[in-house]
Amino acid sequence: MNVFHVSAATVEGYVTKREPFRKAHIERLKELRSKGVVRMGGPWPDGRGVDLVYRAKDAAELKSLVEGDPYWSGGVWSSYAALPFSVFVEPKEEVPVVLDGSRKLFIVEGPAEDALGVEPALVTLRDQGRLMLGGVVEQRLWALANTADEAQALRWVADATRLEAGRLGARPLFYVL
Repeated sequence: MNVFHVSAATVEGYVTKREPFRKAHIERLKELRSKGVVRMGGPWPDGRGVDLVYRAKDAAELKSLVEGDPYWSGGVWSSYAALPFSVFVEPKEEVPVVLDGSRKLFIVEGPAEDALGVEPALVTLRDQGRLMLGGVVEQRLWALANTADEAQALRWVADATRLEAGRLGARPLFYVL
């Protein structure tokens, strides 16, 4: 099975437009997570997009998973892009579902030409409780740091991976599941 990062753009008025579909969307993601298909998901605090991580056998199955979501069929997501991880560090444990936006974490991203060299650092960060999950997508680091402090997220990842701190960036995410 492959692991894919999916970034979906949302429509204007996302928070309001998602309401009729939200319960079905969350229930479906919880079911997929219980089967090991969805590894994480959450919206951007500005409501302009979401990040999800899926496990699928191929791009066709992934397309079916994304386009089978009530947010897609309900017109809440306007487009999406999906890229496979070349290296993926699984979450240590599943977190409870949090829907109120209180679990704000930071995704750290940046160039990672040596994907295999980054993997042990990500495993160490995860085992220390500093990383929820992460990996490398198209020679770019994508790591969900377990902190609501942007500077701390960047410092943890830069120190552990030995990637150039000035080339890393961080963006917030409401980590739902």
